[in-house]
Amino acid sequence: MKKLFSNILVPVDISNPSEYVIREAVELARAFECNVHLLFLMPYYGSRYTHPRKWFKNEEDLNQRIVKIYSQHILHLPPPLRLHISIEKGRHENVVTSYAIKNYIDLLVLGRTYPLFSTGWFMQSGINRLSRKTGCPVLTLQSRSNLDRVRNIVMPVGSSFLPLRKLMFATYLAKKYNSRLHLVTLSGKQHDLDAGDNQYLLKAYRLIRDNTEVPVECITLPGENIAAITLQYAKDVKADLIVINPGKESLLSGLVNRLFSRFLFNESRIPVMTVAPPVHS
Repeated sequence: MKKLFSNILVPVDISNPSEYVIREAVELARAFECNVHLLFLMPYYGSRYTHPRKWFKNEEDLNQRIVKIYSQHILHLPPPLRLHISIEKGRHENVVTSYAIKNYIDLLVLGRTYPLFSTGWFMQSGINRLSRKTGCPVLTLQSRSNLDRVRNIVMPVGSSFLPLRKLMFATYLAKKYNSRLHLVTLSGKQHDLDAGDNQYLLKAYRLIRDNTEVPVECITLPGENIAAITLQYAKDVKADLIVINPGKESLLSGLVNRLFSRFLFNESRIPVMTVAPPVHS
């Protein structure tokens, strides 16, 4: 099985490190034999950054805390895996993108409530942009996430194109964890799996069935919003991971949901991996 992950990047709020995100990233690194990069970001507001002395007594105190975090987590990475530490200032999205490209990052791991971006539409579009700009999947976690055992992975499939890149990552993870992959789409007015609107669902199913031994299911469900249907189905089957494309697959329906930043990735208690399709898709 081809190795997809070699370097995991964890952007860390230097004023409030998300320990559970770092811990989960280290566990992922152990499972996939990857290096971990902790990128400590200065709090940034508008066109300026806030000096860390607002949160720390002095530079020595700041360095001691970073060394403490390093010491806690390096013990869980067996050689030759490495834990890299960097401190950067600047506009967070630009800093993360630049670091990811320069250091050949394969996967970004973020906390669900981590304020890397603004809230609302800007937060959602920021994760979309980050996935597209870096070419990396963005895995969004929360404190109760547990990726030690992944038994069910849910992936929506739309009616406009075959999501090959997303399918590649979902299948890779399903193989690695020996889990079942659930392909979900909207049935609309049709309830027949062979209906024309389901052609990409069927193509995805046949690709997995004919080329892998991953257990796979096809599900068509009535509804109008693919994000809401995916999230509800994932809850029903007690999924451990949801894999989506950026865009409408993450947008929950309704004005209230959008006003209050209720997107799939930050409403779900289940980890969500956002995988941008190739530019030409």
